[in-house]
Amino acid sequence: MKYIYTTILCLLFSISIAQPINDNCADAIAIGEVTDLEFSNIDATTDGPFHPDSPCPGSGDADSLYNDIWYLYTPTFTGNCLWTLCGTADFDSKIAIYLPGSPCPPVDSNLLDCNEDGGSCSLGTSEILFAVTEGQQYLLRLAGFGEMSPGFEGTGTFTVQE
Repeated sequence: MKYIYTTILCLLFSISIAQPINDNCADAIAIGEVTDLEFSNIDATTDGPFHPDSPCPGSGDADSLYNDIWYLYTPTFTGNCLWTLCGTADFDSKIAIYLPGSPCPPVDSNLLDCNEDGGSCSLGTSEILFAVTEGQQYLLRLAGFGEMSPGFEGTGTFTVQE
């Protein structure tokens, strides 16, 4: 009987700490323009690059993107697109955008742009304006800032819009 209780407790514990379904780049969730899409990077692992020579630098564990989750965004327009978590996440975030056709996980040369703290955003949240072409698929990476692993994690909402 003791064995059964132990097994049940272990099973419940493992279910409660499950990683997000889009924890790995290969499992990116396809999205279009969205408003207030809920997300969580709690218990996410890190499978993207550090980008030491980018606008969001990191070298080894320093100032990198941790606990990343992934989205595959296909715009329905050509022009400028705003991806924002500005004031809508409960942790210090970093976001990165990769060129259409990028492999999973991407490499440094695939980085289109990234942002650590959006200009007037509160709580260290991120936002970025980037150029898109209708029908192209852009890989979006949402992560927590961190000076050392494991970095920040939490929940929130984000918007991707024209």
